[in-house]
Amino acid sequence: MKYDFKCTDCHGVTEHDIPLDDFPAYKSRDQGVICPVCGAGAYYQFNPSTTQISFAGDAWADKNYREKAYRKRRSAYMERRMRTNHKTPELIPNFEGEEAATWEEAQDAARDAGKSTVTYEPLVQRERLRKSK
Repeated sequence: MKYDFKCTDCHGVTEHDIPLDDFPAYKSRDQGVICPVCGAGAYYQFNPSTTQISFAGDAWADKNYREKAYRKRRSAYMERRMRTNHKTPELIPNFEGEEAATWEEAQDAARDAGKSTVTYEPLVQRERLRKSK
């Protein structure tokens, strides 16, 4: 990899190709390179323009905010789409397969036949609320 080295005497910056395994020795000033201009020692200089920084992963805050906002928008979109495309089936008032005009009539037919009418109560109540509106 290529690294920048700065001369201690002439302050010139030169670029040298150093194997990644050998770089720690050059960086710690134990071993430098020779300046091609004046022949003095040159040492590693950090250059942010050659450094590649990647803000990736779940720990990066900005990504989490964007991801959360995306999921929220997607969830709202899917909910709207589901409401418009998937209609809830409507029950038709009946007793033992015989269609009735209202749930109250179906409840009366069940009562006359000696059957339990407990399951008809919420449907009759809902029907009454709709009529009163």
